[in-house]
Amino acid sequence: MPFEVRVHEGRAFDPEVVKKVLGEPALPAGEPDGPQAPFLTIDGRIHRPTSDYLRNLSYARPNPATTRRVASDLRGWLDHLCNDRGLHPHEDHRDPIFTATERDFASYYRLRQYGPEDRLLSGEGWTHASGAIKRFYELR
Repeated sequence: MPFEVRVHEGRAFDPEVVKKVLGEPALPAGEPDGPQAPFLTIDGRIHRPTSDYLRNLSYARPNPATTRRVASDLRGWLDHLCNDRGLHPHEDHRDPIFTATERDFASYYRLRQYGPEDRLLSGEGWTHASGAIKRFYELR
């Protein structure tokens, strides 16, 4: 069964309600009047590494369109790792985004450049996606 990796729009929330529902502390919301960053989930569970990165990005560069595009690019990468490369997101306490290898990235490149038509990216799209992935790893 494939994992469902999704991007959600950021919104204000009550941290106590999130903690009660999820059984874990909510991600810090930052300033109430600050930008609301998008976040990623895998099967409804917040993916903390990418969500933290997107929150920091939204404060560093408060351009919602850019942050949404980066979120979409990271969603594609995380989806590939979980569903195409078989890296399980909830086992062994190892996150797929941190266990990814150069082979995984090469596989993602082949998929997005030579794979099925519905998964292809234009040259510009690939430049954005690979740049988003690169910056994520550089800033982690």
